[in-house]
Amino acid sequence: MGPGVLSDHRAILDAIARSDADAAEATARRHVRAVLQFIIDSLFEAEVSGADHLST
Repeated sequence: MGPGVLSDHRAILDAIARSDADAAEATARRHVRAVLQFIIDSLFEAEVSGADHLST
């Protein structure tokens, strides 16, 4: 992740400040999907590279 996370959070807060519930929800859902995809990609990359630092 990176700077996109901060901009996502800012966009969610901006929508809330505007009392735009639909935009806040849509932005939050998009953010959660992106974070989930990042986690899935990271786990897949760790599996493919043979990294076993995730298992204890």
